[in-house]
Amino acid sequence: MSLEARSVSVTLGRREVLSKVDLSIDRGEVVALVGPNGAGKSTLLRALAGELAPSSGSVTIDGHDAHALGELELAKLRAVVSQRSEVAFDFNALDVVLWGRAPHAAIETPACRATAKRALAAVGLERFENTPVSAMSGGEQQRVHVARALTQIGFGETGRYLLLDEPTSNLDPAQKQLLVGIVQELRKKEVGVLIVLHDVSLAAWLCDRVALMKSGSMLVAAGTPRDVLTPETLREVFEVEAAVDPSPWDPKMVRITFRAGPPA
Repeated sequence: MSLEARSVSVTLGRREVLSKVDLSIDRGEVVALVGPNGAGKSTLLRALAGELAPSSGSVTIDGHDAHALGELELAKLRAVVSQRSEVAFDFNALDVVLWGRAPHAAIETPACRATAKRALAAVGLERFENTPVSAMSGGEQQRVHVARALTQIGFGETGRYLLLDEPTSNLDPAQKQLLVGIVQELRKKEVGVLIVLHDVSLAAWLCDRVALMKSGSMLVAAGTPRDVLTPETLREVFEVEAAVDPSPWDPKMVRITFRAGPPA
C-alpha cells in the first residue's frame, strides 16, 4: 500500500512547474523531498495530497485515484501540514487541534478531546491548550498544526499518510528532536511520511529514502541517503561544494556540510 505519483506534470498558468515526476511513499517509511527553492517540492506535495490536480499523470493513495476521492475520504486517509497554515480567527490551540477529528466524528466526543490533548502533549504544548494561536510564536504555531495533523490521523490508527512541508523551518534544535521522535514513532505504526526539507543533514539522518528535485523534475530517483546524497549530486542540485562524511553519532549515517561560495 502506498501513496504514489506516476509521471505527474503540473502546469500553473503557462508555466510547467512539474514535469513527469514519479515518487512513491510506502506505509511505514519516511521519504524526504530535497531541493532548492522553486524546484517544485511543495507543488508535488500538494499534488500527492490531492489538493492540486495534475495536468497529466496520476496520483493514487492505496490504489485509489486521489483526485476521484472526495475531500472527506482523503482527509480520513492523510493529513497535511503546509508551510503556511494560518488561523483566520482567534481560536485557542486545543480548538485548532480538534479540527483534525472533524473527518472522523460529526460531533466532538471525549475520545476526540483525549486524542487532541495527547497530540498537544506530543509536540510539547500541553500547557498551551487554552492559548490563542495568534498569541503564539511561529514555532509554536507550527507545532500546533503538527498536533492537528497527528489528531487527524489518530497517531496512525485512523490515517495512513502524513505530508509535512518544511515542518522544521521555525523550530529550534530541541523542537526538531521532538519532531524526529514523532516521525520515528509513526514509522513504527506503519504510517507513510513525506517531508519537504531544506535541512539535508536531517534528511540524511531521519529518512529511509531521499528524492532530489531541481527545476520541476526528479533529478535522482528516490533512494537511500547514502546512495542519493553524494557530493556530485548535491553540487548539481545546489551549485555548492558539499562534503559527505560518516556521522559522529552513527557511522551508518552521513553528515553533510556545505562550503561557502560557488563551486570551483
